[in-house]
Amino acid sequence: MSLPAKKMRDLAFRRRLILACLVVCLVILAGLPMARGLSRNGWTFLKTVFFVLFIILLVQVIFSSAVAMIGWWLLRHRPDPARLTSPGALDEISANLPATAIVMPIYNEDVNRVFQGLRTMYQSLQQTGRGGAFDFFILSDTNNTNCWIAEEKAWFELCKQVQGFGRIFYRRRRVQLHHKSGNIADFCRRWGANYRYMIVLDADSVMMGESFVRLVGLMEQRPWTGIIQTMTRPILGESLSQRMEQFAAYVYRPIFAAGAAFWQLGDATFWGHNAIIRLKPFMRHCAMPELPEFGPLGTHILSHDTIEAALMRRAGYEVWQINELDGSYEEGPPHLLASLKRDRRWCHGNLQHTWFLFERGLKTVSRCQ
Repeated sequence: MSLPAKKMRDLAFRRRLILACLVVCLVILAGLPMARGLSRNGWTFLKTVFFVLFIILLVQVIFSSAVAMIGWWLLRHRPDPARLTSPGALDEISANLPATAIVMPIYNEDVNRVFQGLRTMYQSLQQTGRGGAFDFFILSDTNNTNCWIAEEKAWFELCKQVQGFGRIFYRRRRVQLHHKSGNIADFCRRWGANYRYMIVLDADSVMMGESFVRLVGLMEQRPWTGIIQTMTRPILGESLSQRMEQFAAYVYRPIFAAGAAFWQLGDATFWGHNAIIRLKPFMRHCAMPELPEFGPLGTHILSHDTIEAALMRRAGYEVWQINELDGSYEEGPPHLLASLKRDRRWCHGNLQHTWFLFERGLKTVSRCQ
């Protein structure tokens, strides 16, 4: 559904007010018994600190619970009328799609896994009859010589098997600056002007051909949209940790995604992969700045995706999350230790976001994100 800008702002304000009131009421209901229990023998400094920390953590838990309750209600009773919906059939989408780059940054990855996924996606896209509008780019930052040689060999074999020369490109950077965000920035400088859209994938991402086409169709219908983030589903889990994550994502992720879309609307965030980006405003407005040198929270931004979404919103473009588009998958960390390392890296990146809390021009919702 497409609403005029003023109606969208009014709708977003009402929904966020409802969510805020629900969270405040639940925090009061849960916080009062704790306050009464702590105050029986009088307040002390330690009790006050404990209560403040309790409320801070409680707000996070209740906020997530409220979002989940709203999402459950929407999925159980009626779909959100303001949600972003994908075109139902490929026939509804123009056969003459604009040029779109599908980019996959890689770094010392399992070569067989990466190129098997690329083969699946390329063949699926050709089956849609719209494959001529898409080019694949494997953007390597690999520094292991044997892995790099294996990547080039696998790329050549893939192109030979699927007749992908001129459609599937491989580039390895000589100077690996700023990790993934620097890799994407280098692609934008070199080839971004040749494409209207860019679909970003991780090395463990897989998307079906129809999903690619529908994302481009959605962007064509909404020229004021800068990013559309898909809801990914974990797949191919083998370890117990991966299986548990897959089960949790299958059961809970649609509920949380529907609830998040309810209050975010066109102010959603970006996860850095399995999403489509409008390249011109992205290149113009979303370049990552260098942070001041301030211990571990300085220099290069780790969690760049949230900042890119905030900068896209500051430029006047909407950022949406679409929950009803099937065919967007990823693999989870292979074991619990890898998952904890990933979470630690995310937490580090999130702490760096404090540099941007008072950046001029950012939307209020972007600051909350």
